[in-house]
Amino acid sequence: MAEQNRVERVAVPGATEVLRVRLAPTAGGWPNNPVLPLLVYKGAWRGGRDTAKLDILLKRNGWVKPWYDIVYRYHHYHDTAWEVLVVTRAHADIQFGGPDGPHVSVSTGDVVLIPPGVVHYQLDTSSAEFEVAGSYPMGFPDVAEIRGEATPEQLATISKVSMFTSDPTFGVDGAPWGAPDQLLVLPTKS
Repeated sequence: MAEQNRVERVAVPGATEVLRVRLAPTAGGWPNNPVLPLLVYKGAWRGGRDTAKLDILLKRNGWVKPWYDIVYRYHHYHDTAWEVLVVTRAHADIQFGGPDGPHVSVSTGDVVLIPPGVVHYQLDTSSAEFEVAGSYPMGFPDVAEIRGEATPEQLATISKVSMFTSDPTFGVDGAPWGAPDQLLVLPTKS
């Protein structure tokens, strides 16, 4: 039986609600990530459209090359690095995992951490004012936008990228759950 996509609510200490989304590898020919889940921190960014403050936070926590825009309105992924999306304005529905993947609603203040290989696409049901800040962990090579099936080389690259070591929102040790890799093993809420 093929692995299924799962959206889990993680039991974390503190006020931040965390969704952990496990996506089936190669769903419809898309790579996704067989090891690392997509993470959504609901309401973790409280600075709205203060781009200067957000840029400082991201850079202090080791995330670079910030940009401000929408999520592309076509399925795509990155093979060399994690990507963080911080919702700075309005709301959107984003599909993860390819054409059969789950839709996740995000709104101002939500932080989305996308592992390499995970397909994402902003749906047309999104607010016209929707905006995100995007960024990538320091030390990763240039991040390419890829559409379509992954080559064997891209799959090998995806499998070699590890968990980020500094959370873009909370830094190295500031998250209520401890180190970033703890999010991989925390139990789900019942």
